Amino acid sequence: MAGQVSNGGSLVPAVWRTQDARHWKRPEILPGGVASDEVLAVAHGPRGTVVVAHDGGPFSESAEDGTSAYRGESLRLWTAKADGPFGQPREVPCPASPTDEPQVSAVADAAGFVVTAACTNRSQYTKRLVVTSRDGAQWGSGPDQFKQQTTVTGASGEQGSILVTRTESSDADPGYFLSTLWSRTKGADGWKRGRPLDVGRIPDTGVAPREQQSLNAVNAVPGGFIASGRSMDLGLGPVGALWTSQDGRRWTKQATKKNQFDQVFDLYGAAGLHGRYILLGQGDLRKSGDTEPARLWLGRFGTAPPLRQQRGTASFTGTWTWGHGSLAIDKKGHFTYRRRLFRDCDSHPAPCDTATAWGGKATGTLKSSSDDGTLRGRLNVTNTPDDPNYHEGATIEVKRMPYSAVFVRVDDRDHGYFCAAGPEDPRCIAAHE
Repeated sequence: MAGQVSNGGSLVPAVWRTQDARHWKRPEILPGGVASDEVLAVAHGPRGTVVVAHDGGPFSESAEDGTSAYRGESLRLWTAKADGPFGQPREVPCPASPTDEPQVSAVADAAGFVVTAACTNRSQYTKRLVVTSRDGAQWGSGPDQFKQQTTVTGASGEQGSILVTRTESSDADPGYFLSTLWSRTKGADGWKRGRPLDVGRIPDTGVAPREQQSLNAVNAVPGGFIASGRSMDLGLGPVGALWTSQDGRRWTKQATKKNQFDQVFDLYGAAGLHGRYILLGQGDLRKSGDTEPARLWLGRFGTAPPLRQQRGTASFTGTWTWGHGSLAIDKKGHFTYRRRLFRDCDSHPAPCDTATAWGGKATGTLKSSSDDGTLRGRLNVTNTPDDPNYHEGATIEVKRMPYSAVFVRVDDRDHGYFCAAGPEDPRCIAAHE
Protein backbone atom coordinates (compact mmCIF):
# COMPACT_ATOMS: atom_id res chain seq x y z
CA MET A 1 0.00 0.00 0.00
CA ALA A 2 1.28 3.49 -0.81
CA GLY A 3 0.29 6.97 0.29
CA GLN A 4 1.65 9.86 2.30
CA VAL A 5 2.94 10.13 5.82
CA SER A 6 3.99 13.06 7.98
CA ASN A 7 7.73 13.70 8.13
CA GLY A 8 9.16 16.85 9.67
CA GLY A 9 5.87 18.70 9.34
CA SER A 10 5.34 17.77 5.67
CA LEU A 11 3.49 14.94 3.98
CA VAL A 12 5.82 12.80 1.88
CA PRO A 13 5.28 9.56 -0.09
CA ALA A 14 5.57 6.29 1.80
CA VAL A 15 4.71 2.59 1.55
CA TRP A 16 3.32 0.05 3.99
CA ARG A 17 4.06 -3.68 3.68
CA THR A 18 2.05 -6.72 4.74
CA GLN A 19 2.19 -10.48 4.23
CA ASP A 20 -1.43 -11.30 5.11
CA ALA A 21 -3.45 -8.06 4.65
CA ARG A 22 -3.99 -8.03 8.42
CA HIS A 23 -0.69 -7.04 10.00
CA TRP A 24 1.07 -4.02 8.53
CA LYS A 25 4.64 -2.92 9.08
CA ARG A 26 5.59 0.64 9.92
CA PRO A 27 5.55 3.11 7.00
CA GLU A 28 8.69 3.39 4.89
CA ILE A 29 9.40 6.87 3.53
CA LEU A 30 10.36 6.67 -0.13
CA PRO A 31 13.88 7.98 -0.85
CA GLY A 32 13.96 11.41 -2.44
CA GLY A 33 10.26 12.03 -1.84
CA VAL A 34 9.14 15.64 -1.36
CA ALA A 35 5.98 17.37 -0.16
CA SER A 36 4.74 18.02 -3.70
CA ASP A 37 4.80 14.29 -4.55
CA GLU A 38 1.23 13.02 -4.74
CA VAL A 39 0.96 9.24 -4.94
CA LEU A 40 -1.33 8.23 -7.81
CA ALA A 41 -0.79 4.49 -8.34
CA VAL A 42 0.91 1.40 -6.92
CA ALA A 43 1.25 -2.11 -8.34
CA HIS A 44 2.88 -5.28 -7.01
CA GLY A 45 3.81 -8.39 -9.00
CA PRO A 46 6.30 -11.25 -9.27
CA ARG A 47 9.10 -8.87 -10.32
CA GLY A 48 8.52 -6.40 -7.51
CA THR A 49 6.62 -3.20 -6.78
CA VAL A 50 6.25 0.15 -8.52
CA VAL A 51 4.92 3.33 -6.89
CA VAL A 52 3.94 6.24 -9.13
CA ALA A 53 3.62 9.84 -7.98
CA HIS A 54 3.63 13.29 -9.59
CA ASP A 55 5.69 16.08 -8.07
CA GLY A 56 3.23 18.80 -9.16
CA GLY A 57 0.87 18.22 -6.25
CA PRO A 58 -1.11 18.56 -4.19
CA PHE A 59 -3.80 18.57 -6.87
CA SER A 60 -7.15 20.19 -6.26
CA GLU A 61 -9.91 21.87 -8.27
CA SER A 62 -9.40 24.93 -6.07
CA ALA A 63 -5.59 24.94 -6.24
CA GLU A 64 -4.09 28.33 -7.09
CA ASP A 65 -1.70 28.54 -10.04
CA GLY A 66 0.14 31.40 -8.36
CA THR A 67 1.15 29.45 -5.28
CA SER A 68 4.69 29.97 -4.04
CA ALA A 69 5.10 26.29 -3.11
CA TYR A 70 7.33 24.11 -5.28
CA ARG A 71 5.53 22.22 -8.04
CA GLY A 72 7.39 19.87 -10.34
CA GLU A 73 6.44 18.70 -13.81
CA SER A 74 7.28 14.99 -13.73
CA LEU A 75 5.99 11.58 -12.89
CA ARG A 76 8.19 9.91 -10.28
CA LEU A 77 8.60 6.13 -10.33
CA TRP A 78 9.96 4.16 -7.37
CA THR A 79 10.60 0.43 -7.75
CA ALA A 80 11.69 -2.38 -5.44
CA LYS A 81 12.39 -6.07 -6.04
CA ALA A 82 10.33 -8.53 -4.00
CA ASP A 83 10.80 -7.47 -0.37
CA GLY A 84 13.83 -5.31 -1.15
CA PRO A 85 14.28 -1.58 -0.51
CA PHE A 86 13.12 1.22 -2.80
CA GLY A 87 15.75 3.29 -4.56
CA GLN A 88 15.73 6.87 -5.80
CA PRO A 89 12.84 7.73 -8.15
CA ARG A 90 13.06 7.83 -11.92
CA GLU A 91 11.54 11.01 -13.39
CA VAL A 92 9.44 11.11 -16.56
CA PRO A 93 8.44 14.61 -17.81
CA CYS A 94 4.65 15.03 -17.75
CA PRO A 95 3.61 18.68 -16.98
CA ALA A 96 0.29 18.95 -15.15
CA SER A 97 -1.85 21.82 -13.92
CA PRO A 98 -2.37 21.85 -10.13
CA THR A 99 -6.12 21.86 -10.79
CA ASP A 100 -6.04 18.71 -12.96
CA GLU A 101 -4.77 15.55 -11.28
CA PRO A 102 -3.03 13.29 -13.83
CA GLN A 103 -4.79 10.07 -14.77
CA VAL A 104 -2.31 7.33 -13.90
CA SER A 105 -2.48 3.54 -13.88
CA ALA A 106 0.12 0.86 -13.19
CA VAL A 107 0.27 -2.91 -13.58
CA ALA A 108 2.91 -5.38 -12.45
CA ASP A 109 3.02 -8.98 -13.65
CA ALA A 110 5.46 -11.71 -14.68
CA ALA A 111 6.48 -9.71 -17.77
CA GLY A 112 7.37 -6.59 -15.79
CA PHE A 113 5.78 -3.19 -15.23
CA VAL A 114 3.56 -0.88 -17.29
CA VAL A 115 2.82 2.71 -16.24
CA THR A 116 0.43 4.92 -18.20
CA ALA A 117 -0.44 8.57 -17.66
CA ALA A 118 -2.41 11.47 -19.10
CA CYS A 119 -1.22 14.87 -17.84
CA THR A 120 -3.11 18.09 -18.67
CA ASN A 121 -1.04 21.28 -18.31
CA ARG A 122 -2.13 24.86 -17.63
CA SER A 123 -2.75 25.41 -21.36
CA GLN A 124 -5.14 22.42 -21.35
CA TYR A 125 -2.80 20.36 -23.52
CA THR A 126 -2.90 16.68 -22.57
CA LYS A 127 0.25 14.59 -22.80
CA ARG A 128 -0.26 10.83 -22.91
CA LEU A 129 2.56 8.43 -22.23
CA VAL A 130 3.19 4.75 -21.68
CA VAL A 131 6.43 3.44 -20.18
CA THR A 132 7.41 -0.16 -19.52
CA SER A 133 10.17 -2.03 -17.73
CA ARG A 134 11.05 -5.68 -17.22
CA ASP A 135 13.10 -5.17 -14.08
CA GLY A 136 12.14 -1.73 -12.72
CA ALA A 137 15.59 -0.33 -13.52
CA GLN A 138 15.50 0.27 -17.27
CA TRP A 139 12.40 2.00 -18.63
CA GLY A 140 11.34 2.52 -22.23
CA SER A 141 8.40 3.63 -24.34
CA GLY A 142 5.39 1.33 -24.23
CA PRO A 143 3.16 -0.29 -26.89
CA ASP A 144 1.93 2.05 -29.62
CA GLN A 145 -1.68 0.87 -29.39
CA PHE A 146 -2.09 2.64 -26.05
CA LYS A 147 -0.73 6.03 -27.08
CA GLN A 148 -3.71 7.28 -29.09
CA GLN A 149 -6.16 6.87 -26.23
CA THR A 150 -6.29 7.70 -22.55
CA THR A 151 -5.47 4.77 -20.32
CA VAL A 152 -7.96 4.86 -17.49
CA THR A 153 -7.05 1.99 -15.20
CA GLY A 154 -5.32 -1.36 -14.95
CA ALA A 155 -4.98 -4.45 -12.79
CA SER A 156 -2.90 -7.61 -12.50
CA GLY A 157 -3.95 -10.97 -11.11
CA GLU A 158 -3.63 -14.74 -11.41
CA GLN A 159 -4.97 -14.71 -14.98
CA GLY A 160 -2.66 -11.92 -16.20
CA SER A 161 -3.06 -8.16 -16.60
CA ILE A 162 -5.75 -5.79 -17.88
CA LEU A 163 -5.43 -2.22 -19.14
CA VAL A 164 -8.46 -0.09 -19.99
CA THR A 165 -8.22 2.70 -22.57
CA ARG A 166 -10.95 5.00 -23.78
CA THR A 167 -11.50 7.63 -26.43
CA GLU A 168 -11.97 11.26 -25.50
CA SER A 169 -15.44 12.76 -25.18
CA SER A 170 -16.41 14.85 -28.22
CA ASP A 171 -18.55 17.98 -28.55
CA ALA A 172 -21.05 15.93 -30.55
CA ASP A 173 -21.35 13.28 -27.82
CA PRO A 174 -20.35 14.90 -24.51
CA GLY A 175 -19.89 12.47 -21.66
CA TYR A 176 -19.48 9.39 -23.89
CA PHE A 177 -16.20 7.49 -23.59
CA LEU A 178 -15.80 4.30 -25.59
CA SER A 179 -13.77 1.88 -23.48
CA THR A 180 -11.41 -0.79 -24.82
CA LEU A 181 -9.97 -3.57 -22.67
CA TRP A 182 -6.50 -4.98 -23.38
CA SER A 183 -5.25 -8.19 -21.81
CA ARG A 184 -1.84 -9.76 -21.33
CA THR A 185 -2.08 -13.38 -20.28
CA LYS A 186 0.27 -14.85 -17.73
CA GLY A 187 3.66 -15.57 -19.31
CA ALA A 188 3.06 -13.46 -22.46
CA ASP A 189 4.74 -10.19 -23.44
CA GLY A 190 2.19 -8.82 -25.92
CA TRP A 191 -1.19 -7.21 -25.35
CA LYS A 192 -4.40 -8.30 -27.09
CA ARG A 193 -7.57 -6.31 -27.60
CA GLY A 194 -10.45 -7.86 -25.67
CA ARG A 195 -13.94 -8.38 -26.97
CA PRO A 196 -16.38 -5.44 -26.72
CA LEU A 197 -18.23 -5.13 -23.45
CA ASP A 198 -21.51 -6.99 -23.16
CA VAL A 199 -24.39 -4.48 -23.55
CA GLY A 200 -26.83 -6.41 -21.34
CA ARG A 201 -30.27 -7.80 -22.06
CA ILE A 202 -33.63 -6.04 -22.43
CA PRO A 203 -35.81 -5.49 -20.36
CA ASP A 204 -33.00 -4.73 -17.89
CA THR A 205 -32.11 -1.07 -17.34
CA GLY A 206 -28.86 0.38 -18.66
CA VAL A 207 -28.89 -1.60 -21.92
CA ALA A 208 -27.11 0.74 -24.33
CA PRO A 209 -24.77 0.77 -27.35
CA ARG A 210 -21.13 0.13 -26.50
CA GLU A 211 -20.14 3.73 -27.20
CA GLN A 212 -22.45 4.71 -24.33
CA GLN A 213 -20.65 2.49 -21.80
CA SER A 214 -17.48 3.45 -19.98
CA LEU A 215 -15.27 2.02 -17.25
CA ASN A 216 -13.75 3.63 -14.18
CA ALA A 217 -11.91 0.70 -12.62
CA VAL A 218 -10.95 -2.92 -13.09
CA ASN A 219 -10.06 -5.26 -10.22
CA ALA A 220 -8.26 -8.60 -10.35
CA VAL A 221 -9.97 -11.25 -8.22
CA PRO A 222 -9.32 -14.97 -7.72
CA GLY A 223 -10.68 -16.58 -10.86
CA GLY A 224 -10.93 -13.48 -13.04
CA PHE A 225 -11.66 -9.75 -13.12
CA ILE A 226 -14.37 -7.24 -12.15
CA ALA A 227 -14.88 -4.06 -14.20
CA SER A 228 -17.06 -1.21 -12.92
CA GLY A 229 -18.37 1.94 -14.56
CA ARG A 230 -21.55 3.32 -16.09
CA SER A 231 -24.03 2.77 -18.89
CA MET A 232 -26.54 5.19 -20.38
CA ASP A 233 -30.22 4.32 -19.96
CA LEU A 234 -32.78 5.86 -22.30
CA GLY A 235 -35.13 6.79 -19.48
CA LEU A 236 -32.89 7.20 -16.44
CA GLY A 237 -29.70 8.59 -17.94
CA PRO A 238 -26.39 7.25 -16.56
CA VAL A 239 -26.65 4.23 -14.25
CA GLY A 240 -24.03 2.06 -12.60
CA ALA A 241 -22.78 -0.97 -14.52
CA LEU A 242 -20.68 -4.01 -13.59
CA TRP A 243 -18.98 -6.61 -15.79
CA THR A 244 -17.11 -9.81 -14.92
CA SER A 245 -14.61 -11.91 -16.85
CA GLN A 246 -12.70 -15.11 -16.22
CA ASP A 247 -9.96 -14.51 -18.79
CA GLY A 248 -9.89 -10.72 -19.25
CA ARG A 249 -11.08 -10.95 -22.87
CA ARG A 250 -14.75 -11.99 -22.71
CA TRP A 251 -16.91 -9.81 -20.46
CA THR A 252 -20.42 -10.45 -19.14
CA LYS A 253 -22.59 -7.63 -17.86
CA GLN A 254 -24.26 -8.25 -14.52
CA ALA A 255 -27.95 -7.44 -13.99
CA THR A 256 -28.45 -3.73 -13.33
CA LYS A 257 -31.95 -3.50 -11.89
CA LYS A 258 -31.79 -6.71 -9.86
CA ASN A 259 -28.58 -5.54 -8.16
CA GLN A 260 -29.92 -1.97 -7.79
CA PHE A 261 -27.06 -0.48 -9.78
CA ASP A 262 -29.69 1.84 -11.31
CA GLN A 263 -29.80 3.63 -7.93
CA VAL A 264 -26.44 5.26 -8.72
CA PHE A 265 -25.06 7.00 -11.77
CA ASP A 266 -21.59 5.45 -11.57
CA LEU A 267 -19.64 2.58 -10.02
CA TYR A 268 -16.07 3.45 -9.08
CA GLY A 269 -14.37 0.19 -8.15
CA ALA A 270 -14.15 -2.65 -5.67
CA ALA A 271 -11.95 -3.70 -2.78
CA GLY A 272 -11.63 -7.29 -1.63
CA LEU A 273 -10.47 -9.31 1.35
CA HIS A 274 -10.61 -13.10 1.77
CA GLY A 275 -13.00 -13.59 -1.12
CA ARG A 276 -15.52 -10.86 -0.26
CA TYR A 277 -15.73 -7.57 -2.15
CA ILE A 278 -17.12 -4.12 -1.46
CA LEU A 279 -18.30 -2.21 -4.51
CA LEU A 280 -18.51 1.59 -4.37
CA GLY A 281 -21.09 3.68 -6.22
CA GLN A 282 -22.14 7.33 -6.32
CA GLY A 283 -25.78 8.19 -5.50
CA ASP A 284 -27.99 9.89 -8.08
CA LEU A 285 -28.68 13.56 -7.34
CA ARG A 286 -32.10 13.23 -8.99
CA LYS A 287 -33.17 10.62 -6.45
CA SER A 288 -31.49 11.89 -3.29
CA GLY A 289 -32.11 15.63 -3.16
CA ASP A 290 -29.21 17.97 -2.48
CA THR A 291 -26.58 15.33 -1.78
CA GLU A 292 -24.87 12.59 -3.75
CA PRO A 293 -24.46 9.78 -1.19
CA ALA A 294 -22.01 6.98 -1.66
CA ARG A 295 -23.51 3.50 -1.79
CA LEU A 296 -21.83 0.18 -1.07
CA TRP A 297 -22.50 -3.38 -2.23
CA LEU A 298 -21.07 -6.50 -0.60
CA GLY A 299 -20.65 -9.70 -2.60
CA ARG A 300 -18.47 -12.49 -3.95
CA PHE A 301 -17.09 -13.37 -7.36
CA GLY A 302 -18.09 -16.55 -9.08
CA THR A 303 -19.61 -18.56 -6.22
CA ALA A 304 -22.65 -18.32 -3.99
CA PRO A 305 -22.12 -16.91 -0.48
CA PRO A 306 -21.00 -19.71 1.85
CA LEU A 307 -23.90 -19.05 4.19
CA ARG A 308 -26.28 -20.05 1.42
CA GLN A 309 -24.50 -23.41 1.21
CA GLN A 310 -24.83 -24.31 4.89
CA ARG A 311 -27.59 -26.57 6.16
CA GLY A 312 -29.53 -26.59 9.41
CA THR A 313 -29.51 -23.66 11.81
CA ALA A 314 -25.78 -22.86 11.61
CA SER A 315 -26.16 -19.86 9.30
CA PHE A 316 -29.22 -18.54 11.20
CA THR A 317 -27.83 -18.50 14.73
CA GLY A 318 -27.91 -14.99 16.17
CA THR A 319 -30.27 -12.03 16.51
CA TRP A 320 -31.99 -10.47 13.50
CA THR A 321 -33.84 -7.18 13.89
CA TRP A 322 -35.73 -4.40 12.20
CA GLY A 323 -37.31 -1.24 13.61
CA HIS A 324 -40.36 -2.95 15.13
CA GLY A 325 -39.22 -6.46 15.90
CA SER A 326 -36.46 -8.98 16.55
CA LEU A 327 -35.86 -12.68 16.01
CA ALA A 328 -33.28 -14.51 18.13
CA ILE A 329 -32.32 -18.08 17.10
CA ASP A 330 -29.98 -20.38 19.03
CA LYS A 331 -27.88 -23.29 17.75
CA LYS A 332 -30.69 -25.82 18.32
CA GLY A 333 -33.25 -23.77 16.42
CA HIS A 334 -35.11 -22.45 19.46
CA PHE A 335 -36.34 -18.95 18.69
CA THR A 336 -37.82 -15.93 20.43
CA TYR A 337 -39.77 -13.52 18.25
CA ARG A 338 -40.49 -10.10 19.74
CA ARG A 339 -42.61 -7.43 18.04
CA ARG A 340 -43.89 -3.98 18.79
CA LEU A 341 -47.47 -3.80 20.09
CA PHE A 342 -47.77 0.00 20.06
CA ARG A 343 -48.99 -0.23 23.66
CA ASP A 344 -46.89 1.83 26.09
CA CYS A 345 -46.41 0.23 29.52
CA ASP A 346 -46.87 3.65 31.13
CA SER A 347 -50.53 3.63 30.12
CA HIS A 348 -51.42 0.00 29.29
CA PRO A 349 -51.29 -3.31 31.15
CA ALA A 350 -49.01 -6.12 30.04
CA PRO A 351 -48.22 -7.21 27.44
CA CYS A 352 -46.89 -3.79 26.48
CA ASP A 353 -43.82 -2.03 25.09
CA THR A 354 -41.03 -0.60 27.23
CA ALA A 355 -38.09 1.56 26.22
CA THR A 356 -35.87 -1.52 25.96
CA ALA A 357 -38.13 -4.35 24.74
CA TRP A 358 -41.19 -4.81 22.55
CA GLY A 359 -44.16 -6.39 24.33
CA GLY A 360 -45.21 -9.03 21.83
CA LYS A 361 -43.46 -12.35 22.39
CA ALA A 362 -43.64 -15.77 20.75
CA THR A 363 -41.38 -18.79 21.08
CA GLY A 364 -40.94 -22.08 19.27
CA THR A 365 -38.47 -24.25 17.39
CA LEU A 366 -37.27 -23.99 13.78
CA LYS A 367 -36.02 -26.88 11.67
CA SER A 368 -34.51 -27.12 8.21
CA SER A 369 -37.05 -28.70 5.87
CA SER A 370 -35.98 -27.82 2.31
CA ASP A 371 -33.02 -28.05 -0.02
CA ASP A 372 -32.48 -24.28 0.04
CA GLY A 373 -31.88 -24.30 3.80
CA THR A 374 -35.09 -22.45 4.74
CA LEU A 375 -36.12 -22.96 8.37
CA ARG A 376 -39.74 -23.68 9.28
CA GLY A 377 -41.60 -24.07 12.54
CA ARG A 378 -44.60 -22.90 14.58
CA LEU A 379 -45.36 -20.36 17.27
CA ASN A 380 -45.69 -22.77 20.20
CA VAL A 381 -46.24 -20.14 22.89
CA THR A 382 -47.41 -16.54 22.43
CA ASN A 383 -48.40 -13.85 24.92
CA THR A 384 -51.02 -12.47 22.50
CA PRO A 385 -53.20 -15.55 21.85
CA ASP A 386 -56.15 -13.43 20.68
CA ASP A 387 -54.16 -11.81 17.86
CA PRO A 388 -55.22 -13.67 14.68
CA ASN A 389 -51.85 -12.95 13.04
CA TYR A 390 -49.78 -14.38 15.92
CA HIS A 391 -51.91 -17.19 17.34
CA GLU A 392 -50.44 -20.33 18.84
CA GLY A 393 -49.73 -22.88 16.14
CA ALA A 394 -49.17 -20.24 13.43
CA THR A 395 -46.47 -21.22 10.97
CA ILE A 396 -43.19 -19.31 10.75
CA GLU A 397 -40.70 -19.48 7.89
CA VAL A 398 -37.18 -17.99 7.93
CA LYS A 399 -35.12 -17.82 4.74
CA ARG A 400 -31.47 -16.77 4.57
CA MET A 401 -30.88 -13.74 2.32
CA PRO A 402 -27.67 -12.10 1.00
CA TYR A 403 -25.68 -9.56 2.99
CA SER A 404 -26.46 -10.77 6.53
CA ALA A 405 -30.25 -10.78 6.45
CA VAL A 406 -33.21 -13.17 6.70
CA PHE A 407 -36.71 -12.96 5.26
CA VAL A 408 -39.55 -13.86 7.65
CA ARG A 409 -43.10 -15.10 6.99
CA VAL A 410 -45.64 -15.72 9.78
CA ASP A 411 -48.96 -17.47 9.18
CA ASP A 412 -48.30 -17.28 5.40
CA ARG A 413 -47.87 -13.49 5.53
CA ASP A 414 -44.67 -11.69 4.55
CA HIS A 415 -43.06 -9.87 7.47
CA GLY A 416 -40.06 -8.76 5.43
CA TYR A 417 -36.34 -8.46 6.08
CA PHE A 418 -34.67 -8.83 9.46
CA CYS A 419 -30.99 -7.81 9.42
CA ALA A 420 -27.95 -8.70 11.49
CA ALA A 421 -27.08 -4.99 11.54
CA GLY A 422 -30.64 -3.99 12.41
CA PRO A 423 -31.50 -0.33 11.74
CA GLU A 424 -27.98 0.22 10.39
CA ASP A 425 -29.07 -1.77 7.31
CA PRO A 426 -31.37 0.35 5.09
CA ARG A 427 -33.51 -2.72 4.34
CA CYS A 428 -34.47 -2.92 8.01
CA ILE A 429 -35.03 0.73 8.91
CA ALA A 430 -38.26 1.75 10.65
CA ALA A 431 -38.86 4.83 12.77
CA HIS A 432 -39.38 4.31 16.52
CA GLU A 433 -42.28 6.54 17.49
